[in-house]
Amino acid sequence: MVGCNDPEVRRKSAGEELTFDEIVDCVLKPGKELGARHIQYSGGEFLLRKDALDLIRAAVEFGYAPRVLTNATLITEELLAEIKRVAGGKIVLVFGLNSVADNGLNERTRDVSLGVVLRALDLCKRHRIGRHVVVNVGSYNACDLESTFQWLAQNRIPFNRSPFSARMSGKAHFGGMAFSRRDMQEYIHPALVKRVNGYLSYTPFFLSPELHAEVSGGFCNVTVPQNPPIGCWVGTWLAVSAEGDVAPCVLLLDELVAGNLREKAISDIVDGSLVFQRILNRHALKSKCGRCRYRITCGGCRALAYYHTGDYMAEDPTCFFEPVDASTICEHESQTNSLFLKHVRVASRSGLYRAPAKGLPIIDNYREGDEPGISRLFKVVFNHHLSPRGWVWRFTECPTDARPFIVLAKDGGRIMGHTASLVFDLKYHDTILRVQQATGYMIHPNYRGGYGGIATQIYRRALEGWQAHGVDCGYAFPNRAGYTVVKKLHRYKDFITIRTYFKRLTWRPAAAKRLRVGWAVKAIDVTTRLGIALSLRIILQNPSRGIRYTWVTSLDEGQIDEFWRAVKDRYEIMLVRDYRYLDWRYIRKPTGEYEILQAEREGKVLGIAVVKVVPQRHGVVGMIMECLSKDAHLLTQLLARSLLRFAERRVDVACCRVSLGDPLQEQLRGLGFLYKAGRFDDYSVYQVYTSKAREEDFRDPSKWHITLGDCDTAV
Repeated sequence: MVGCNDPEVRRKSAGEELTFDEIVDCVLKPGKELGARHIQYSGGEFLLRKDALDLIRAAVEFGYAPRVLTNATLITEELLAEIKRVAGGKIVLVFGLNSVADNGLNERTRDVSLGVVLRALDLCKRHRIGRHVVVNVGSYNACDLESTFQWLAQNRIPFNRSPFSARMSGKAHFGGMAFSRRDMQEYIHPALVKRVNGYLSYTPFFLSPELHAEVSGGFCNVTVPQNPPIGCWVGTWLAVSAEGDVAPCVLLLDELVAGNLREKAISDIVDGSLVFQRILNRHALKSKCGRCRYRITCGGCRALAYYHTGDYMAEDPTCFFEPVDASTICEHESQTNSLFLKHVRVASRSGLYRAPAKGLPIIDNYREGDEPGISRLFKVVFNHHLSPRGWVWRFTECPTDARPFIVLAKDGGRIMGHTASLVFDLKYHDTILRVQQATGYMIHPNYRGGYGGIATQIYRRALEGWQAHGVDCGYAFPNRAGYTVVKKLHRYKDFITIRTYFKRLTWRPAAAKRLRVGWAVKAIDVTTRLGIALSLRIILQNPSRGIRYTWVTSLDEGQIDEFWRAVKDRYEIMLVRDYRYLDWRYIRKPTGEYEILQAEREGKVLGIAVVKVVPQRHGVVGMIMECLSKDAHLLTQLLARSLLRFAERRVDVACCRVSLGDPLQEQLRGLGFLYKAGRFDDYSVYQVYTSKAREEDFRDPSKWHITLGDCDTAV
């Protein structure tokens, strides 16, 4: 129903409401696919709909536990009997009650007397129909919340609080009726924190994040805690208006619309809208909410943040806790933890909590047709889109004869864990080894740390597969978080030292931070770029005799394989960079972002460089993925021409990665590249599964040739 009982608003919306069929097709069916277990019908007055009983029946048939929020004025013995008949006893009626001490307050804030609500609650008890109360909390009832909550608890009526907001008719009264930080500290929080049947859907909520992770199994919707849900419930529920608008919270429904069900599927709205992407990411919360220890388990009320500041990611201005940083522990944490453990038992009976079950997901190998599920998992984990074609190129068209070995964790047919490998040929002295990089490692946030250790299970299955299919060794270049995981969980060892060297092509970014004068920044940009370009052209005035440098869009198989045979002995250990590998890696990649420079003489390739340009938040980065030749002078020429290409592309800084003992470092330093610790996470780890390789070789950087092209994050 429309969210207002005002006759004029009601008439305007009547012709735009979702029909019965639209609710079934656009809400009930896809809601189950998203994993929803509960549905609440509200309004206005939902029971005014002619198809209200049919919608209750449909919800039950789809397996929901339905709730109906009503103002109680229509509740009769006969209606309750009908509701119970169509719902089969699986129904909860929800009533608004703001005070048991002041009947006039209920009439002023709820448009219904206390007696009407109490009579409806009593009828529900007699008919054995579930009942629930929502207390709309504002400055008008903060002082007598304690007596209201006490009465509800004594009568064993579950309840939750809903903050008074500026939605609908509340807009005109928000300034005078919304509660303050003082109200929260002195009256509201003390009344809420002592009662387990308050459903813990309130903020501030000072639950230890470690305790929730242990009890829930790390079950979250991106970062919003579930199993059971606590704190701000944004991300635990979806709000759908009578006209099909979707929002992450019912209190924000008129202000923060993410999409409409008549235009997009609900799953597309949830997965694709900027509203949901932002509001589900509690790491992006601002000010004190962003630095708070309880950022995840509380989150601050996003609706109150919005109505007070206009920014739904701002701090909750009604919170009285003032953390210095994430290490500041609130004095209420111990009390909150104790109440939470009691609530878990209540939540398990109401279906809001399920104890993590060991081994629940099925560990399985990849099968054709799993690509869409893998792409969806990638979106959840990394908040980026992975095209199925890109995944197929990366993991099933890898340039070796090894069968792709991809391990998945599935729960109810949905993919919740994934690991795969890039399998390459490794030149190891005079032999060829098969090496794997475990790069496609993803665990759904809901399954991290629980459910029998999905991460360990899929890794062990993958390890068995690698060894069974002749993989001799493995190495990886994890980020800082991944480094801890692979070291502790998968027992990788520290690999060689690698360094990423940088060269500024303009001082514009640095100048922009220090100067506020636009023309001055532009002048510095133009001057430094001209200086760099001039110095590069001076270097390029002394090319090798008879060498032709060409930017190419394809590779000749015969020329590249001949080049590989000529250059492969320059280093003792490196990936086989033959035609099959280079064509797959840089030509056939679906996104096609690479540029290839060849140095040729008389039809023979003597050197290659591969570059790509990456726009980033603080500027444009030019990445030198490959630079390979037997001739040191050619290496300098290839690097200089790559830098000149970057200058043409308005690149701000160039970077190139090498192992610590690589002679290529000398050419980089000669062109003004510098190493600055901390700019990249230069972690490297390895494992050896066979006696064909000596571990001391893996730890000797002077034997290796490694570039950005070897790094899995660049693939």
